[in-house]
Amino acid sequence: MNRLTKMIIGVIAMATLSISPLMADRGDLGGPYLGLSAQVNGVAIDGSHTAKADGVGDTTDGTIGAFALVGGFEAGFAVPLGDRMALDLGASYVPGKAKLKTGTTDTVAANTDRDIVFEVKDFITYYIAPTIALSDTSALYVKYGQSEANTRTEGGYTDPGDLDGQTLAIGTKSTFASGLYIRSEAGFTEYDKLEVTGTGEGVPTTTSASADPTVGFGTITLGFQF
Repeated sequence: MNRLTKMIIGVIAMATLSISPLMADRGDLGGPYLGLSAQVNGVAIDGSHTAKADGVGDTTDGTIGAFALVGGFEAGFAVPLGDRMALDLGASYVPGKAKLKTGTTDTVAANTDRDIVFEVKDFITYYIAPTIALSDTSALYVKYGQSEANTRTEGGYTDPGDLDGQTLAIGTKSTFASGLYIRSEAGFTEYDKLEVTGTGEGVPTTTSASADPTVGFGTITLGFQF
């Protein structure tokens, strides 16, 4: 993981996990739940674009970093494991889309003025989160998830297929006696490499590109546990 991503995760973690647990009197970690979330994403992408129209194979490398604020949903079921532990099984969905654009230094290439655009949208994570009660009012958990997103390209390049990755996070959850809860979470998702080549229709088949996306995030969720 590069330095930019580590900085993003560090800032987000301090911002989200510094929130004090709310006082409540529920003492029940189990049951189904549904929540709405606000998420700050820090995106770092290592990209490479290679064109061989002149037989040399010019390659352009670069890293892109950006922040974005998005909304999402979560739903799941917490299975009680005794009085102070639970196993949280759930899924989260973040709508919307993001775009990555790369170019080439090959001035002889037929597609010099045609950037490769990766469009990624509809982020879904299926997760498991072992949880331990810190008190009658709050709990601490660690999360592992499998993440995926729909991906396509623009500009005469092959379909890269859907994006897959792994998510790791840590967070706290505080629950009111009424069942309302607030979750504060910080983590990151490492996605698999995206690789495409030209289709031969306007872009030579010798042209290729790849991208390695990493997303650091901080999330605040307000929901209801039934």
